Amino acid sequence: MLARRLRRLLQTRGRTMPASEAVLQPSPSKRQKGSVPGEPTARLRFTKLSENASTPSRGSAGAAGYDLYRDLWSSHAAAPILSGSNAAIGQKSGLTCWPELLLAPALTMCLPIGRNKSAYDCVIPPMEKAVVKTDIQIALPSGCYGRVAPRSGLAAKHFIDVGAGVIDEDYRGNVGVVLFNFGKETFEVKKGDRIAQLICERICYPELEEVQALDDTERGEGGFGSTGKN
Repeated sequence: MLARRLRRLLQTRGRTMPASEAVLQPSPSKRQKGSVPGEPTARLRFTKLSENASTPSRGSAGAAGYDLYRDLWSSHAAAPILSGSNAAIGQKSGLTCWPELLLAPALTMCLPIGRNKSAYDCVIPPMEKAVVKTDIQIALPSGCYGRVAPRSGLAAKHFIDVGAGVIDEDYRGNVGVVLFNFGKETFEVKKGDRIAQLICERICYPELEEVQALDDTERGEGGFGSTGKN
């Protein structure tokens, strides 16, 4: 029955082919997620650094990013941060402190919940930010970097944005998410909440070449707003 249908389909396209030579391609729903026909399957390897870590997941079959779930420092002691400073993830230096960025640093803290539990609730006051740990360690596919992107629901409903969203291919530390609260209300993060999404994007590593001058373009040095108002 299937061979007969294949012959009819091929005949309508102007050529015939023995059914034995026809190659059936898997349907998009049965194809491995993230795979492209003719290319090896890309794999995003990850390790859970504590029992509180959650496996990254996609909200739908067509979702671009893997949801990252909130989990903070898996210890009973809070990390000491200098008064008047805010902790943020730096690209090379790991945990760095930026003075003068927080107006009320005592309000941006991680509060323990329950007795003898290593999970924490995070409270982010209006116009402040906090570094939220996922307790996930990842190994990105070769030739890719990880982009930590905001979740549309948090952005639209609570004015929550994500910063410092680049994960280098060779980074093997705990994935942290820098959350900015641009809203007027205090935002509370609970353990297990989906706070961001991880997207694997291909990256080009070009060789550097110093030249005396660059090619001229029609736009030239035109910057913000130079291409029109709309």
